[in-house]
Amino acid sequence: MQTISTQIGQATATFNGMNVKEPLLRLNTDIVTETLTKCYMANVAFTGKPYRDAAEDINKVARWLTSAGMRHGLVISGSIGTGKTTLARAMWMTMQYHGAPAKGVPADSIGAIYKNSEQEEYFRLKNASRLFVDDLGTEYASVKNYGEEASPVLDLINSFHRSGRTLIITTNLTEDGILEKYGSRIASRLSEMCNYMQLTNNQDYRKL
Repeated sequence: MQTISTQIGQATATFNGMNVKEPLLRLNTDIVTETLTKCYMANVAFTGKPYRDAAEDINKVARWLTSAGMRHGLVISGSIGTGKTTLARAMWMTMQYHGAPAKGVPADSIGAIYKNSEQEEYFRLKNASRLFVDDLGTEYASVKNYGEEASPVLDLINSFHRSGRTLIITTNLTEDGILEKYGSRIASRLSEMCNYMQLTNNQDYRKL
């Protein structure tokens, strides 16, 4: 039988409070930066827009993916059209390539997924080891399913907060904006579980 000290040691080897002791990708940061850069460039090429240097943001993401002691969530924040989704897609592709697959969903689709009569896809999202939620703040505040009102996006955040699983969010909202929209409880939980990353360039990419 394991001693309590052994169990505690095993737990803190993975989590230190809400901070991940082990990196999500156990790879050299330069290797992950290279993969992220290629994936980012591929995503930009797919859009047909001119490439805009995102090296600083890519380096930040690479460090989050490969450094011990980071929180188990990440919020990528920036104004409309600044490349948050492009960076998140590159991050998703990089994680897939390096053996840490994740699910992804637009925030404004979660309500419709939740209202599905069987809710199988919603529970797959809720129980995913790693989840990307794109464009937090665009979803309906609540949805009704069989007469019961629910807030599935907040339910997802609470579930990942409790479990210590990886949640990656993109949003136009600042930390203050999240507090104003969702209230102190959700804002506090996101602050506790997530590192916040503000995009370096706030120019609207769609206008280039």
